[in-house]
Amino acid sequence: MRGYRGGYLPLERREIERDLRSGRLRGVVSTNALETRNRRRQPGCALLAAYPGTIASTWQRAGRAGRRQGTSAAVLIASSAPLDQFMVQNPEYFFGRSPEHGYVNPDNLLILLNHLKCAAFELPLRDDENFGTLDLRRLCQHLEETGFLHHTQDGWHWLSESYPRRHQPALRLSDNFVIVDNTHEPRVIGETDFTSALTTLHEKAIYIQDGVQYHVERLDYDDRKAYVHQVDSEYFTDAISYTKIKILETFDSAPTGAAQKNHGEVQVNTQVVGFKKIKFYTMENIGSGELTLPEQEMHTTAFWLTLPRAMMESLPYNSTERLDGVNGLANAPRRYCHPARRCATLVIWEPPWAKTSNWR
Repeated sequence: MRGYRGGYLPLERREIERDLRSGRLRGVVSTNALETRNRRRQPGCALLAAYPGTIASTWQRAGRAGRRQGTSAAVLIASSAPLDQFMVQNPEYFFGRSPEHGYVNPDNLLILLNHLKCAAFELPLRDDENFGTLDLRRLCQHLEETGFLHHTQDGWHWLSESYPRRHQPALRLSDNFVIVDNTHEPRVIGETDFTSALTTLHEKAIYIQDGVQYHVERLDYDDRKAYVHQVDSEYFTDAISYTKIKILETFDSAPTGAAQKNHGEVQVNTQVVGFKKIKFYTMENIGSGELTLPEQEMHTTAFWLTLPRAMMESLPYNSTERLDGVNGLANAPRRYCHPARRCATLVIWEPPWAKTSNWR
């Protein structure tokens, strides 16, 4: 049995894939990064630990087994989360619906301009071409002013020396952190994406790779390196983070029942402020520590509901039950927000003990 995830070194990942195809490796504990490529031999069973969150993701992970021929099995092991319990108690909901659809707004100016860059890179754009009802010439003139296109009698030609993809906005932060093992001679054992590094490779964290435990000695934030050494620990670490959300602009709003629905631009600030030490097997909290990692900032769009204080006070529940209900309400629309939209889902309400609106 081996572990597998995207942070493993490429040669190590290829080795695991070869052993799985050949039959030398009987099982892999993996994230959804696993792709065995060769379809001649596939795992016969896929065990899914908890519901992935969408029907599409569930089928995608179940498809790791039995792609070629013969009988295969996929087993979903539900967690105690409410959504997991709903799925296992109402299987007709899962099997009776199609996977979620991905949506894109072709009139979004940022998306449209990047589409035009890719199109011009493949073939010059003619002056008489159209893209829906938009003024293609005006958009091409903008790309010419910014140095991407050049206009001739034949049309609009790609001018930049690099590929269009280099100019597209990244969907995630770049600059992966490299993990260096200093137990003996320094050697690189893997890498982790920027966001995950702050929660798994902070100083004093227990980092686990392929069943081996490492203690993080130092996190070099500027050079994107984490220095670790092997240990035999009785606990693992769990990072503590907080998130602040600030409304920058409200695009539109409308009443919906007793509440107000809103859509706009927000600023999301996230920071890892500490960690807990959790003992293996018993899950006891045996300690904690403080961290001072840099705060991360992201601008995105959000949908939120504003619940009037009078409505909250009229509910026949205590304050704890009201808070639980609001948290559940915030989780419901978030489950149906497609990742490609990169949106946040919020619920704002005014409890009796506060003078200003509170975010959850």
